[in-house]
Amino acid sequence: MGYRQFFNAGRPFRPYASIRGGFQWVDSINLDLRSNGSSLTRIKFYDSTLTYAVGLGLGFRYEVAEGVALGLETGVRYEGDLSDDDGDLAGLGRLARINDAGDRLVIPLLARIAVQF
Repeated sequence: MGYRQFFNAGRPFRPYASIRGGFQWVDSINLDLRSNGSSLTRIKFYDSTLTYAVGLGLGFRYEVAEGVALGLETGVRYEGDLSDDDGDLAGLGRLARINDAGDRLVIPLLARIAVQF
């Protein structure tokens, strides 16, 4: 869910600012480790998690012709923590803490072409 505030109404070049937020479902994530011919596979790393995401953006929409527009948007998005599953990592010493931080900061770049018929 989000909101965009456009500026320069009625003009071909319309910059905007946006805010968005919502929830996302992330399926469980398993880890495969391989080294010098030995391997550990399907190690539980993160449980399935319902987490949140919030973001701010800046962009523009440029009307090239009637019914055709180009756009570009960037910003910053924060995605909340995932639920770590340390059961399979407990015997690996310091590696057991490797999945303690499941949040991330993302800087997306989106280019678009909109065509209306």
